[in-house]
Amino acid sequence: MSSGARKSLIILCIAYCCALNAAVGDDSSVRPIQIGQWIQQLGDESFEVRENASLQLSELGLAAKSELLAGLRGGDPEIRWRCAKLWAAVRDTDFQLRAEAFLNDPEGVDNHEFPDWDRYRKLFGTSRVARQTFLSLQKEESSLWEESASAEDTYPRRFLERCRQVRSILKNQQGRMSISGSTALTVVYLGIRYESLISEEDRQLIKELWRHSAIVDLVSTDNAWSAIQSRWLRGGGDQRSAFERMMDGLRYVDDSAAPIARELLRDPATPPNQKQFALLALAKYRLAEDDKLVQVYLDDASPIETFFSRGVVIKSQLRDIALASLIVRAGKNPADFGFKYLRPDDRVLFSPSTLGFKDEEQRFAAFEKWIQSASKPSGAD
Repeated sequence: MSSGARKSLIILCIAYCCALNAAVGDDSSVRPIQIGQWIQQLGDESFEVRENASLQLSELGLAAKSELLAGLRGGDPEIRWRCAKLWAAVRDTDFQLRAEAFLNDPEGVDNHEFPDWDRYRKLFGTSRVARQTFLSLQKEESSLWEESASAEDTYPRRFLERCRQVRSILKNQQGRMSISGSTALTVVYLGIRYESLISEEDRQLIKELWRHSAIVDLVSTDNAWSAIQSRWLRGGGDQRSAFERMMDGLRYVDDSAAPIARELLRDPATPPNQKQFALLALAKYRLAEDDKLVQVYLDDASPIETFFSRGVVIKSQLRDIALASLIVRAGKNPADFGFKYLRPDDRVLFSPSTLGFKDEEQRFAAFEKWIQSASKPSGAD
């Protein structure tokens, strides 16, 4: 550890201790046994005794943290209720102090009393970004994390309940991701942790949550999250269809969709509306070994979709998608070959419905231009 980092850590520790001293005031004679007595008095028959104990504990603040947390797990309902109320009043201060020390810990080894940090850092590292993400999850879903600290080989009750709640929210919102990013990330992370214990229904929920914008952003910028997602989406026991796996692969895991696309294109039972995406998947990867497989579909006139643009009706066929795929694979732009209505698509380059023509004359011209271009020697204009 450098001298500058050591100095910063010492300053933080001093600040933390000062905050604790301020929370208990100037009275340093308060002992744990006295705090424990006040905790017990929270359940006294006398209202005055209960109120006085609450007042004393409130003035102590963070100094009574361990006793308040123990009271939360006790058997007396009145003590649990009052401890919960008192803890809520000091929790934010406690969290902020620990969070600042956690973020400024140069080694990222000390968990600063945040549950599951040791397991989390093995998966996602100790960078500042990883720690900031970890803190955002801890703050919003604290009860799940507290339970995770003690649940090792048993399915955690709160996690099961939260999965049901999230599923209900998404169902009521017609599938829109109407939950916070921190909630989505927490459910996904704990789903990874309890992967061998969760039900297939919860597994499907977690796969859906991989599409949440917060997770998509993390996967696109953080190699650890990307690697975990790749493993999860390709994990054992996957009940998704080949088409679903390919589409997830196109969005998240670049090297997983190509072999599935080949599988779909070689299977006569694959419907045309799925084959169109498989053809575009092979356009995205541009592997020379797939040329012959794509060319097979240049004669397939299976109808795909009808698209309306500025009063014009555009009809696409499977052979149109194959042609566009070959053009892209050759490093060229389909618009230069007569595809006039192109709209981009993040997963498959272009929206398939816009890869069509308004009539056979336009379609024939596009195919003719491609044949002429493909017959020219490499490097020729």
